[in-house]
Amino acid sequence: MIPKNKPLQIKIFLIILLLSTLLILKPLFYEYYPDFSSYYYATYALLNGENPYIVQADAFGPFIYPPTSLLLFLPFTLFQYIVAQKIFIILSILSFLFSITILLKLFKITAFSNLGMLLIILSFNFFPAKFTLGMGQINNFLLLALVFFVYYFIKKKPVLAGISLALAIMIKISPIILIAFLIIRKDWKILFSVFMTLIFLTLITDLFIGHQVLVYFFNTTLPDLLKAAPADYYNQSITGFLARSILDPYFRNIIRLIMSVFLTLLSLFIIWKNYKNYFQYSILCISVLITLGLIISGVSWQHHFVWLLLPIYFTYIYIKDKSLSKKYYFVLILSYLLTALNIKNPISWPIFAQSHVFYGAIILYLLNLHFLMKIGKKTLSKSYKPRF
Repeated sequence: MIPKNKPLQIKIFLIILLLSTLLILKPLFYEYYPDFSSYYYATYALLNGENPYIVQADAFGPFIYPPTSLLLFLPFTLFQYIVAQKIFIILSILSFLFSITILLKLFKITAFSNLGMLLIILSFNFFPAKFTLGMGQINNFLLLALVFFVYYFIKKKPVLAGISLALAIMIKISPIILIAFLIIRKDWKILFSVFMTLIFLTLITDLFIGHQVLVYFFNTTLPDLLKAAPADYYNQSITGFLARSILDPYFRNIIRLIMSVFLTLLSLFIIWKNYKNYFQYSILCISVLITLGLIISGVSWQHHFVWLLLPIYFTYIYIKDKSLSKKYYFVLILSYLLTALNIKNPISWPIFAQSHVFYGAIILYLLNLHFLMKIGKKTLSKSYKPRF
């Protein structure tokens, strides 16, 4: 229910929310979604007995996702391409909206409260979210799977949490980094659920899609993907940052390897060394690893950073619940702005400025590591009751 106080402020929020909603729904009226064409025609090629990982003539680009993800795209081939892409984009928007709804519910934030409307507005104006929809990307489905993983993790439903994480890994391999947190936490029930679900999905894929497709992905597509280092502005991983900054490819690859290994080991060490079996710590651990996965990936296109909404929400709630200094809000806002913005003509900007999303992710990553180390230095009160 909308509070009756400050009616002018509420009206302003509602107007901005309406405009933001129209903006996030704008992709519904696009005629073409480039990345969806890759999903559709790769799956269509599979049904015709062809290799889905060979670039199709009508596709925007190559299909580079795990073979298990083809199970998700099979139903769309029942429709003509024009109809299928509209169904896909509607489901993508619903996945995004449902993700935001669950996050607000998780933290007991009323959607039409001032805070709720502010968070929704910020989410709707997050460029990676708009870019995901405009490109017809699958990111929102993965976002929803990660949200469900966190939701069931907090609600202490290990089987459902494991299934949710496995579904995320089924779509894209990158969420597998969260397995490390579950191992450190010794959460064997969730891990068992994850591995059993992945084994089941792999067997189904092998049965219906074929063993050769699985072999080709792991022998050819995945190694090529791991070696990829595009310097495009839209690649906002550490690889993209270095590709734009260092001309020598050999030296660049060495720096990339050293930094990626260092950040990974640093993250896992801090999580392990300071581990506390409290919900705040677990949420921050998940935030660190999601952000880290985007940072160290060979290719993290700007639309992939829609997943940062999870760490941004978690970090905000942590700062608010712990009544921390306003300086932390400033740091979080800076991180949001750097990741939420887009440069339409990046070539006209200095090389350094073209990695603004990368900087925003690094800031968020370091902020969460800082909070983890602060928690590790003291014992939290067990009488503390989380908002969820």
